[in-house]
Parts: sequence; C-alpha cells; structure tokens
Amino acid sequence: MSQSKTAHRAGLKSVLTLGVGLTALTAVQLPALAQETTAEEEAPRTLQTVTITATKREQTLQDVPVAVSVVDDEVIDKAEIIDLGDLQSLVPSLRVSQNQSSANTTFSIRGFGNGSNNAGIEPSVGVFIDGVYRSRSAAQIGDLPNIQRVEVLRGPQSTLFGKNASAGVISIVTRQPEFTQSGSIEASVGNYNSVRLAGDITGPISEKVAYSLAANYNSRDGYADDLATGTDVNQRNRYGFRGQLLIEPTEDLSFRIIGDFDKIDEVCCVAGNVVNGPTGAAVMAVGGMLDAENPYSYEVYNNFNSDNDIENSGLSVQADYDMGWANLTSITAYRNSSLSANQDSDFTSADLLGRNSTETDIDTFTQELRLTSTGDGAVDWMVGAFYFDESVSIDNQILYGDDIRGYIDILSSNLLTGLEPVIFSVAPGTFFQPGQGMTEEFGQDNTAFSLFGTVDYHLTDRLTATLGLNYTQDNKDAFGRIVSTDAFSAIDLNALSPFISQATLGGLLIQAGVDPTDQVAVGTFASNFPTVFATMQATAAGAPGALQTLQFFPQFVGFPNAVESGSTNDSDTSYTLRLAYDLTDNINVYGSYATGFKASSWNLSRDSRPTPAGYATSSSAV
Repeated sequence: MSQSKTAHRAGLKSVLTLGVGLTALTAVQLPALAQETTAEEEAPRTLQTVTITATKREQTLQDVPVAVSVVDDEVIDKAEIIDLGDLQSLVPSLRVSQNQSSANTTFSIRGFGNGSNNAGIEPSVGVFIDGVYRSRSAAQIGDLPNIQRVEVLRGPQSTLFGKNASAGVISIVTRQPEFTQSGSIEASVGNYNSVRLAGDITGPISEKVAYSLAANYNSRDGYADDLATGTDVNQRNRYGFRGQLLIEPTEDLSFRIIGDFDKIDEVCCVAGNVVNGPTGAAVMAVGGMLDAENPYSYEVYNNFNSDNDIENSGLSVQADYDMGWANLTSITAYRNSSLSANQDSDFTSADLLGRNSTETDIDTFTQELRLTSTGDGAVDWMVGAFYFDESVSIDNQILYGDDIRGYIDILSSNLLTGLEPVIFSVAPGTFFQPGQGMTEEFGQDNTAFSLFGTVDYHLTDRLTATLGLNYTQDNKDAFGRIVSTDAFSAIDLNALSPFISQATLGGLLIQAGVDPTDQVAVGTFASNFPTVFATMQATAAGAPGALQTLQFFPQFVGFPNAVESGSTNDSDTSYTLRLAYDLTDNINVYGSYATGFKASSWNLSRDSRPTPAGYATSSSAV
C-alpha cells in the first residue's frame, strides 16, 4: 500500500521537433455525481499552466521557446519515477544507460552523450539540482525526495546555465520550505522484497525562517542469481537525507540553505556470456563455471561479489535579492562524490582476476552569480558568471587471482612452463602469480569560469528575437602513474622470437619421441610424417605471437611526459540565436540556432595509454 502527498498542479505539454513548440490547455468537464451541485462543482475543470525556470526566469511553458520537456510532481508520483534512470520512460529523446557499475551511468539527449567510465571526462548532458551542477553521473543517480519538477532541455545550453552542456540539461527542482506546517509520507512494497520509504516535513521556525526535512530509503533483492556465491545480483540498497532552511529577513531578500547526503551500497552489475570461446574450456578446467552463450541470463557465476559503494554529500547556499529593476541570484555550493568498487571482471567462478577495484574521490566547488531583469518593457535580459573548481583523485588496482597460473598453462598447452627455464631463465611457474597485475594513480585539477547572458527583444507583442552568448575558459592539470608488476608482460618477446620458435619445435619433437639435436632423426621424421612435421613448424612459428596475447598488463607510460604535458588551456565563445512568434494564445513557433563547446579531457585510465614502445615511436615522430 502507499500514501503520497497530493500534487499541487498538473500540466499538459507536447513539444514538436524542428524548433516548433505547441502547448494546449484543455478544459475537462467532470460528470455530475449527484442531482444537487455547487457552483464550483459546475465550473469546468482546467489543467493549470506549468511554470518553469528553464530560461532562468519564471515563465509558463507556453511562453518558453526552448525544446524542453517538463515532468511535474504529480506525473512523477503516478509514473513511479524513482531516479533519473526512470525519466527516459516519459521524456522523448532522453536515454539513460547503466554500464559496469551503479556509478557508470550514461545520459544521452537526441543520441548525444558520452560514456561515464572515465572520471576525467565530464558528461555532455549537464545535471543541475536546485541550480547546483553535478559534474559526474555517480553524483546524479541517487533517489531524490520531494521533487517539484524536472525540466529536460535539449541542445546546447551554456548561454543559460554557464557550465558547458553541449548536448542538453536535466534541471531538477525540489520543493523549498514553506511557512505552513505540512508533511507527507510514502511507503510501498513490491516483488523481490522491494521496500520504498520516503517522507518529508516542512514548517516555520519563526516568522522569517522555515525548514524542511526529507528522507528516502529504497531496498530490493537482486533479480539475478549468482549460483557460485549464492548472492542476489542487481539489488537496490539506497538511502538519503536532505535538509533545507529558508530565511527571509526582508520581503526583498531570501536565503535557501540545502544540505544533503545519499549513499548507494549494492551488488551490481550482472553480465551474461555472449560467446563461449576457446577460453571457456580453460575456465571450466580450473574448476570455474559460467552460463555459456546466454547473454540474457539471470544466472551467473562469480567467485566474489561485485560491490559498489557510492557516497554523495553537499552544501549549497542560494541568495536572492529583488532590487526592483532586477533580481540578483548567488548560488554557492561544495560537493563531494566518492566511489569505491571492486568487480569480478572475469565474470566466472574461477579466480582469474582476484581484484579489479577503483577508489575515486571528487571534490567540487561552484559559484554562480546571475542578474535577471524584472521590467515589462521591450527588452528582457539576463547576465551571469559561473566559476568551477574541481579535484579528482583515482586509485585503481587490477590483480591476478589464485587460478590464473593453471588457466594460462591450459591456454598455452604448458608451452610457457617449458619455456620458462629454457628461454626466460626462471624456474617453472614463475610467471602469472596471484597478486601480480597493475596499480594506477590518477589525478586532475580543473578550474573554469564563464561569462554568459541572453537578451530577449520583443519586436512586437507576438514576435521576440533572442541572442545568447557564453565565453568559457577551462584549464586542466592532470597526471597518471601506472605500474605493472606482471613480470611476463614486461618481456620483449619480439627480440626472443627466434629462440621461442626453436625451443617450441624442439619440445614438440621430444613429445613425438624425436631428439631435436639429432638432425638425421629430425630429417627422417619429416620425410616419414610430412603433414605432422609441417603442423609442428607452423605451431612453433606462431608461438611468439600466441605468447604475446598473454601479456595482459604491459607497462604503460604515465604522464606528464615528453609528449604529453598533462595540462590544457581551452577557451571558446558559443552563442544562441532564436526567433519566436505567437501564432495564437495557445500556439507559438520558433526557430533557433545554437553552438556548444566541450573542453578537452584527460584520459584518467590506462585505456589507450601507450606502451613504452608506442611512446618511443610517437616521440620520434614529434
């Protein structure tokens, strides 16, 4: 059963593509339920006009010539919208995809976006909650209580929001504290032992100060079964708290202070086996299991749980001052987002990879100043400045597990064991030991500022021209330190290729009962069994290449280095041009052209980083 607070208003909106917006306000006559009705009951019921702040001033949806979709609190309640991932069922052109972990969530608008597996890359779709920018998806996906509405703007929006948002913006607005005591509570249960609790309370502290407190809890068993560990996978375990103070010293001045904390602690995410290749038999030979060639399987095998622990917290202060001729707004915010995850990335119950962990910590400070006109003349304007300061710290490890050596011996048909003393001058079993692998450390300091503004010139009562400008300066300083302890991956197999081929052929001949040092015996065997000997030669020739495929963790080149400075300094001026015309009181058409900008990013991972050999080649070409 569930109980929820009644929404205050509802809106009906339809947005057409190609820059044409249409909003219809529809009257609905309710049937009489009794012979006697009051005058109020006889009056038509009309859907109230939706008010939004997409253009940084309160306007009705009808008056906003921007490609925007609005989901209000009533729709959120009825559609059971829990987090941003659920919004894609209601908002056209919005897609939300979850990847390897809970934190790796991608937002795309009109097909434009970028992956979230790399903390060095900011998303192309900007997410703002009560005007505060959330720079990474791990800080965006938690459940949000007490939502008033969600506005999804399509296309570049830097002239309105300051921060780069080249693909679009998701702006979430929560209810501010009220001076009337009220509250709500919601509880629901479902399958997989799902339990959801949410509640809020608001009221006055004094004549000039109001408060609100909200909390939410979301728990659910996983819908996939790990048959090896006995754990449910893809579960839900999330909770959060949010407190607000609204201070109004005078009629013209107000402060809104918001503090929040949310946590996600889940076993996620299930991965099915698409192709059972030649390694599948080796996995099973060392005692591992997998649900072969079943990409939609909800039964998996892992030797440890893939945990995701995400914490987000922040404090923001918004000040609004009505100066009569304009409104001055300041939003100051500090946020922290931390991710701790460890994944069984071989996705089998064999202990091939004993650890694939990441510890990410992101501290973000933002400051926005905005001045918005309040006149009713021919010109409306808004100017602002935005400052962004962020530090990113990442520590990763990917290490071999206890079954790795047996797995490699099976894949190489014990070739490596035979070559270790002969070619590499080490004892058999030296390579591929548990705990060997790669340790990485990355960091980035990012500062950016922008000046932005828009001007709406009302050419007539129905025709409005808009110009928006944004100048952005973005500076990044990054580093990467990557250390591989995988001894086998550090060997230059190209230099040893002739010796490996010769030793491999000798070993095959010995298995066939032929002394490889006796040339007469070898020649006789080749004459008597030409096909077998040709196969031996081909196997020996391919041995160096086969061994190179087992060099999983080569030493990568860190940065800064002679080729990569680790620093970038970007600047850009973007703009928006728009012409809007009200055909009728309920229909407007508009055409717009906008440019966007996304600063360069540093790859804070080993992906695509050069090996020393590749680095030497690129260095010589510079």
